[in-house]
Amino acid sequence: MPKVVAEYPAIKAAGGEVILLCFDRTLEAGRKYLQNYKAGFPGIMCSFEDADKLPLPGFAVPRGIPNVIFVTRDGKVLSNGHGFTLLDWSKVTTQLP
Repeated sequence: MPKVVAEYPAIKAAGGEVILLCFDRTLEAGRKYLQNYKAGFPGIMCSFEDADKLPLPGFAVPRGIPNVIFVTRDGKVLSNGHGFTLLDWSKVTTQLP
């Protein structure tokens, strides 16, 4: 999470957004997690059991964390995978028109 938080200003400046899908057991635990890391991006709370019902492009229940999906504004999935692919966000954004 510290790496995601550190990259967020550059992602935002490039016109991107980060949305954390939080699978903590309670809403309060998710809020504390975001506060602990001083994350300036939004978080969506979701139970792991309901994760496959989220209407998000390219999303499936993650097999590992972090799971990073790059999606264009029109819903095209540029990259989907787990691991620290977020650090390669600038490589993915070169695919944008």
